[in-house]
Amino acid sequence: MYFNQRSNPLLWVNKSRKFSSLELPGETAIAIKQQPSAPIVLNQGRGGTSLYLWGSNRSSTLGEAGEHLEDDSTSCPLKFIWNNAYQQITTHPPTVTPRPAFSPPNHQKIVQVTGRDSFGFYALLTDNSLYYWGRIPGGVNWPIEPMILPPIPSTEPIKQICALDNLYVLLNNNQIWTYSPPWQPWTLFYNPPNTESNIKALKFSFQNAMFILREDGTVGQWDNVNRSFVDIRNTTIFSDEANRPIIDIAGSAHANLLALDDGTVWGWGNPVNSNGVLGNRPLVPNNQLFQITPLPAQINQLTLTINTEAAFAIDQAGRVWSWGTNYHGILGTTEPLNAVRPIPQQITGLTKPIKQCICTKIPFHASMNTILALSTDQQTLFVWGSNIDGLLGNCIDPPPGELYYATPHIIDLQTYGMKYYEKIASIFSGGANLGAIVGSYAAI
Repeated sequence: MYFNQRSNPLLWVNKSRKFSSLELPGETAIAIKQQPSAPIVLNQGRGGTSLYLWGSNRSSTLGEAGEHLEDDSTSCPLKFIWNNAYQQITTHPPTVTPRPAFSPPNHQKIVQVTGRDSFGFYALLTDNSLYYWGRIPGGVNWPIEPMILPPIPSTEPIKQICALDNLYVLLNNNQIWTYSPPWQPWTLFYNPPNTESNIKALKFSFQNAMFILREDGTVGQWDNVNRSFVDIRNTTIFSDEANRPIIDIAGSAHANLLALDDGTVWGWGNPVNSNGVLGNRPLVPNNQLFQITPLPAQINQLTLTINTEAAFAIDQAGRVWSWGTNYHGILGTTEPLNAVRPIPQQITGLTKPIKQCICTKIPFHASMNTILALSTDQQTLFVWGSNIDGLLGNCIDPPPGELYYATPHIIDLQTYGMKYYEKIASIFSGGANLGAIVGSYAAI
C-alpha cells in the first residue's frame, strides 16, 4: 500500500507496470502495487526530495508489509512512498484504509537517512523531525511507512544522525542523544565539556565501536567504562610523521584507517592482517600505526567493509583506490576471486570522478558486500560486488551462474523516475539495502 499527498500530478500510476489507483475523499490517493519491481513515488511537493531503495524486504524495509524471506527482494530501485506520521500496524497484513496525509510544513525535505545493521531506517527532515521504518525488536508487524519519533528534549539543531542498532543524534552543541525502538525515551549519551573542540562527525565501526572526528583534527574513541571519548593518540602509537590533523577515519571489525591532512593514509588493528586491508604491513602491535602505500597524495575519504575484507579511498581528483581481499569482486578490478591484494590500486572502471563511496551492512553475510559510489556531478550511481538480495540494483541478473559483478556498472535512476533536473544528494545503506536521496537542484 502506497500513498501520495496529492491525487495529481505526483501520483505514480504506470499502467505499463500494472499499477491501479483509487481516489479517496479530499486530496489523498492510493496506488496499489501489483508488481513487486515497479517503482513508486515519494514526493513532498515541487522541489522536494525522494528516496530510492532496493535490496531485501526483510522487516518491510522496502515498504512491503510483514516479515519477508531472504529471496523476497527487488533489484529495481523503488521510489519509496512517504505518506504520514505512521501509526503502528495492528493487523497483518494491514488493511487498505486511508490515513492522514503526511504534509511537512513548508515542504520539508529529507536531509539524511541512516540504516540500522538489523533492517530499519531513520530519516531526518529539515524541520529537525525524525522518522523510522523497518524492524521493531520483538514485534511481528513493522511500519511500512515512516513513523514519527518523539522529539529530542533539546531545541538545538541536528547536525548528523548515525545508527548501528540504536539511533545516535549529534546536535550542534556537540551533545549526542540516543534512541532505541520500540519507543524508549531519549537518552543523553554524551554531554561534552565546554573545552572540547566542535565535533565534525560521528563514525562507527562494526561491533559498536564509536569514534568522533573533531574539527581540530583529533579523534576520540568511546570508552564505555568511563563514559567518555578518549583521544586515540593516548591509546595508539603514532610516529612523528603521523602526528598531524586527521580529516577522516573508518572502522571495521578488525582494523581502522585514518587519513591525515597531508593526504596520507594510516591503519592499525589485527597484527596478522590476513585480509590485506592494512596494506603490506609487517607483524607489529595492533595499536601501532602503519602507513598504507602506495597511494596518491590528498586522500580525503575512507571506507572499510563491515568485516574488514576490503578498503577504499577517494582522492581529491575523485579517483577510487581499493585493496584487501577480492570476495565476490568487491575490489572492483580484475583480481581472481578471493585473492588478497594488500597494495592499493585504482578502480579504472569508474568513468566519472567519485564524491561518495559506501558499503552494505549485512552482519550475517559479512563476506558478501556490495559497494555503491556516487559521482561528483551527482547524476550517476556505480555499483559492484555481491548481488545477494538484488543489491546490484539492475533489475536483471548478473551473467549466468554468477552472483556478483567484479567491475563497476551504472544504476540509471532516470529509468525509475528520476527527472533530468534532479540530482542525487547522497547515498546510504542499512541491513541488506542500498538507497539514494534524490531532489531538484534547489532541494539539495
